Amino acid sequence: MHSDRVIRTPGRLALLAWLIGASAAGAQLTPEWLTRFPVGDSLSAGLTGFYVEPGGTSYVTANDGDTSDTDITTAAIDSDGTILWTHTFNGPQNGFDQSRDVTLAVDGTLWVVGNTESPTAHADVLVLGYDAATGVLEHTIQYASQPALSESGHLIASDANGDIYVVGSTVGDGTDVMTLKFDSSGQLMWRQTWDGPGSAPFSLDSVKAVAIDPNGDLYFSAGDPSPN
Repeated sequence: MHSDRVIRTPGRLALLAWLIGASAAGAQLTPEWLTRFPVGDSLSAGLTGFYVEPGGTSYVTANDGDTSDTDITTAAIDSDGTILWTHTFNGPQNGFDQSRDVTLAVDGTLWVVGNTESPTAHADVLVLGYDAATGVLEHTIQYASQPALSESGHLIASDANGDIYVVGSTVGDGTDVMTLKFDSSGQLMWRQTWDGPGSAPFSLDSVKAVAIDPNGDLYFSAGDPSPN
């Protein structure tokens, strides 16, 4: 069984501190606490998203389960390392469910994004909305722009109104970047795609990071492999 861990050290996120300790010879950091929870034995099992609110509560999401049936486990961890709640999501097809990112909205909804298996065995965008205080699943969004097309959510951000932006991938002349905006109740507001200048077979566009400025404008960085 794999086991994910979240570590907190004084004044910094322990995940960052742990990575520094792993790469810097002789470096030694002492965590204030160490919390583990099992995530199964799939090759893709492990931590996929991490968010810490100003009060010190950590929210993590991970891929869980076995190789043929991965699920999504999300947890809230108090500032002293105590696990407040966990929730495991298994999609309606009882197949592959994968998380990619997590964020906390101003209304207290914890949003997790990734993908789930569709009835045609393709990937649909999956967005899960939890009550951050209790772990109750309040919203389940499964989105596909058309049948039998593989699409996925990779990153998620929320604005000052509680609306959420999902940036991920769709199929075009290769892989294109797809952006979806949902309101705070989970209703789709709009969809946009971005196709980089690369030509086939190099048109494999992928999103790397996403941010929202104080004016509510959305920014994302993307990769576009090209031979030129």
